[in-house]
Amino acid sequence: MSMSRGARRPSSSSDSALRQRQRRHRRAGAGIAHDPGSLQGARLPSAAAGFVGLLSLFNIAGRIGWASLSDRIGRQATYFIFFSLAPCSMDWCLTPDAPGAWRSSWPCFCAILTMYGGGFAAIPAYISDIFGTHFVGAIHGRLLTAWSTAGVVGPLLVNSIRQHQIDRGSRRRKPTTPPCTSWRGSW
Repeated sequence: MSMSRGARRPSSSSDSALRQRQRRHRRAGAGIAHDPGSLQGARLPSAAAGFVGLLSLFNIAGRIGWASLSDRIGRQATYFIFFSLAPCSMDWCLTPDAPGAWRSSWPCFCAILTMYGGGFAAIPAYISDIFGTHFVGAIHGRLLTAWSTAGVVGPLLVNSIRQHQIDRGSRRRKPTTPPCTSWRGSW
């Protein structure tokens, strides 16, 4: 039996059961990112890609802007600004609990990325100011090695501490590891 183009296939009990599960799943709010047919689920990857692109633009702007500013106000003052603003920005980004808090946290992430790019751009000149031009290559190489090691070991350490807390029976949803809460001094 051939079906015309507009005719619907008779529904079977397995199709209706699947649709009921999908409806329950969506009502529970879990289908947003997992259901490729939903409009919001389709926008999520493009929004994430746009956010990453925006962060990279702020990284580039920070490399140019903070390096230029450090030439005017000095390297030590620039790094003082970095180490003063970064903890405040990280605290603001990591603690938003109010609905719609993402609207105020994404500018903080952008500001942090400008400081990250500015730190990378200004550190060779700062090393040169402190130790002289003869040792810049060796010190900068060791600094990049330390940064990359911290980038790998840091998350592993935080995850192992959190897993240890879960294994010991911690039922908190939010991470309470010392690295995560040390920004506010609430050990």
